[in-house]
Amino acid sequence: MSYPSQPSYTPPYGQPQPPRQTNLWLVGGTIIVVVAIILTVTLVIFQRATGSDEGDGGDLSAGGDQSSESEQEEPTADEPTEDEPTGGDDGGDTAGEYAGFDESTCEAFDMTKFTELYEATPDPDETYTSASSSGDTGNLSCTFYSGFDTSTVSVMAWSDASGAMGWWEDDKAFWEEEPDYELTELTDLGDAGYHLVFGEEGSYQKRSVSVVSGALEFEVDCWISSDQKDPALADEYLQDMGEQILTMFTEYA
Repeated sequence: MSYPSQPSYTPPYGQPQPPRQTNLWLVGGTIIVVVAIILTVTLVIFQRATGSDEGDGGDLSAGGDQSSESEQEEPTADEPTEDEPTGGDDGGDTAGEYAGFDESTCEAFDMTKFTELYEATPDPDETYTSASSSGDTGNLSCTFYSGFDTSTVSVMAWSDASGAMGWWEDDKAFWEEEPDYELTELTDLGDAGYHLVFGEEGSYQKRSVSVVSGALEFEVDCWISSDQKDPALADEYLQDMGEQILTMFTEYA
């Protein structure tokens, strides 16, 4: 006896797919490639690092000294460095250029008259100095202290005598108009000068001299208690310092 064949059943979503299988050869190959890349990069970095270290010592196999060009030889006693002046015709102290316009000049003054006036020497720890120069001009300032006693020296060199005289004349005209200042002509220092006193006799006074000589203009002042210190001795000090300035800066005067 035979039975009629049954119609085949087709799932509504088509034939079932066979289970996916991972290709082990593909995965293994990928891992090997990644490892090879890592090893290659590591080797390159190592070679560069060791190559840099070897380069510092130079390649003597090529012949000669291959030391780094960035290294500079130490200057010898006969070879000045780049920061040191070479002097000679291109610079340096020529014909008195810049002479005196240095803070060390303040130490060169003979302070004998200062000591006679104040009965004490200037305190070097309290002395104030400043100086500068450019070409044939310059200025210097020295302030000396001994307790409450003080004296200031100011020196300026102009580029020409007319500039120095013009400044001095303007300065003189200003003080002549000040009623609290007594101004008298000074004829025994430089080309022209005046003596100035501020403060009444018997009180605290400022006494000074201002002089112009050639392209040089300077002022020296001192403060005294005129009832304790002799004003005539103060004026001797001012005169002495003025003469020293004219000697120190004679190339400008």
